[in-house]
Amino acid sequence: MMDKKKLPVIIINFFIIVLCFLCYFHSLDGSFTFDDQVAIVKNSDVTNWQTSYTKIFGNDFWGHNLTDPETHKSYRPLTVLFFHWQYRLFGLNAFFMKAVNFFLHCLVCILLGHVLPILFPSIEKQWLLLATILFAVHPIHCEVICGVVGQSELICSIFWIVGVWVMARGLQRDYPISITKDALRIGLLSVLTLLAMLSKETGITVLVTCLMMHVLVTTNLSKFVQRRDWSVEFYQSPKRVAFNWIVMVTLIGILIILRLWIIDFKPPIFKVMDNPVGAAESLLVRICSQSFLYALNLWLLLCPVWLSFDWALGSIRLIETVTDVRILPAFLIYSLLALLILNGSRNIHTALVLMIIPFLPASGIVKLGFVIAERVLYIPSIGFCVLVVMGYQRICEHWHQMRYVFHAIFAAAVIVMVLKTRQRSYEWMTEERLFTSGLKVCPNNAKIYYNIAKLSADKGNTELAFKYYHKAIELFPDYESALMNLGNLYRDKNDYDLAEKYIKRSIEALDEFPAAWMNLGIVLASQHKYNESLNAYETALKYRKRYATCHYNMGNLYIEMKNSDMALKSWQQSLTIDPKQAKAWANLLALIDNNGMHRDVIRLSEVALQHAPNDPTILFTRANAYGKLNEFEEAELIYKEVIQLRPNYALYYVNLGVLYHRWGKKQHAIRAYETALQIDPHSRSVKENLKNLLKSTGQIN
Repeated sequence: MMDKKKLPVIIINFFIIVLCFLCYFHSLDGSFTFDDQVAIVKNSDVTNWQTSYTKIFGNDFWGHNLTDPETHKSYRPLTVLFFHWQYRLFGLNAFFMKAVNFFLHCLVCILLGHVLPILFPSIEKQWLLLATILFAVHPIHCEVICGVVGQSELICSIFWIVGVWVMARGLQRDYPISITKDALRIGLLSVLTLLAMLSKETGITVLVTCLMMHVLVTTNLSKFVQRRDWSVEFYQSPKRVAFNWIVMVTLIGILIILRLWIIDFKPPIFKVMDNPVGAAESLLVRICSQSFLYALNLWLLLCPVWLSFDWALGSIRLIETVTDVRILPAFLIYSLLALLILNGSRNIHTALVLMIIPFLPASGIVKLGFVIAERVLYIPSIGFCVLVVMGYQRICEHWHQMRYVFHAIFAAAVIVMVLKTRQRSYEWMTEERLFTSGLKVCPNNAKIYYNIAKLSADKGNTELAFKYYHKAIELFPDYESALMNLGNLYRDKNDYDLAEKYIKRSIEALDEFPAAWMNLGIVLASQHKYNESLNAYETALKYRKRYATCHYNMGNLYIEMKNSDMALKSWQQSLTIDPKQAKAWANLLALIDNNGMHRDVIRLSEVALQHAPNDPTILFTRANAYGKLNEFEEAELIYKEVIQLRPNYALYYVNLGVLYHRWGKKQHAIRAYETALQIDPHSRSVKENLKNLLKSTGQIN
């Protein structure tokens, strides 16, 4: 029989899960969006069954080696490992991965419901429940929950909340006092902090937050600030307090040094367009602009109307003069913060710690690759929700007679937030909706136009792609990626002059741009400027030595230059770097086959199919090799397999017809040729072959 005391907790947890369900469950049927493509879909650390744990712990979040100069130094191996396990269970299934995010968010909310009463014992539980409800339905969390990469934030949050719970429980008055227990608790906190750091970089704030909580609980700091009393009191043994502080500060230092050691003590390199504020040369401009960003972050928590997946290029102008009116909200936020610190109670100070400390890594103290990111507000919003509820409680107590009116207003606000979260999570279901919604909030953001153009090009809508690439370049003339991609579009239209023009402009904007140099090489090769093309490829390899695609294209160039030996070496180098390149395997095998090395083709194609299984081109070359060796049965089986993979490709039926013709199965050959002509009625060689075959069988004169 169920314990009656546990029933309210079960009901509360169920209610929280229902709220989360109302907000997000409809959006689980979405696709991989935005950063999901790079961090998951195209990340071999996630999608390669042979991925080793050593490789995962040696690469960054995006699958690049931490020694790569282009890496962003995002080191989250636990999250990548979690993605890899999900891939093994579900494959590349966005629904299941988004469902994991949903359940993790529910778990965070349930944990929060248990931790807040311990953190704020003087506040009644029903008020703290309202803070949990606000957190559960807040629209600012859509990026974390609807974007699969948000799992890094969710996993980190779980370790963060458990760490805070461990510290809060140890500071309760009924908890046994002992140096040994303190040491064990701090040891556990260190492990939780390390796990949180390995999930996301902000995990370092677990120990920092716990240290600040320890200071607030074991000293009279809150009263000291309120009363301006210079006397310092300790509520526990000063030696015990000093021991805890010294150990925690030391561990924080060790973890920071460990994190810096992992990235070889070198900061990440970000482009100016990613964060113009952080790249501003003037210290005054950086301080004023960053202060405005603090105000804007607080506004997004207070009134989450302006939500965008990206706030980069052109979204927020720099504050370059002290007469800029946007200095006013920055001044107001500092004034509000000072007011809360100087006049707030311990509860308010604790809530501020929960809000400010987890935000510090995103505050501009270290160089960032973003202006504003809604995902970094996930943990800080805990403290914000508690502050809002404390203010709401004060209002209800002060105007007691109107409390039902205030309750109705609060309930209406929660309903509005649920509706806003539903609408925002709907936008996160597809990239097209997400990018389009970003234009409404940041219409001058060149990066959003770039993303829409790239998506349109991938979907074959080149007209829209041209339009938005040009718009992105209009807003930011030195946008190297947009210039290069626009050049590639012109190349696809065989307009090589314009293609060369825009790709060269992208190189002028960023000389060390290996992808642009490689694409310039492709354009020059198409114009038969072989020596210039070779020089462009070599320049690309100078800036990115392990560039598999460039080696592949260089091999194609050598074929056009009639240098099959160098082509062979280029493709082999390409496959050494990335053995999953099906096109490189196909070209390599075709070259070997043309040299009459049919047994080598069969041997190598078996290796190729291990890296690129069921690739039609590799299978086709393998079938041709068997056919040339008169091993007709093996060749027939593979041709039929290839035809199943690409049933509307005439060449496969043509070669099958040739095989049957040589095999003496003339009727089979006739049917294969006839099928090829149904697919491609204009093939003269097939018509000729069929005509000769019909004559030889006496079916026509």
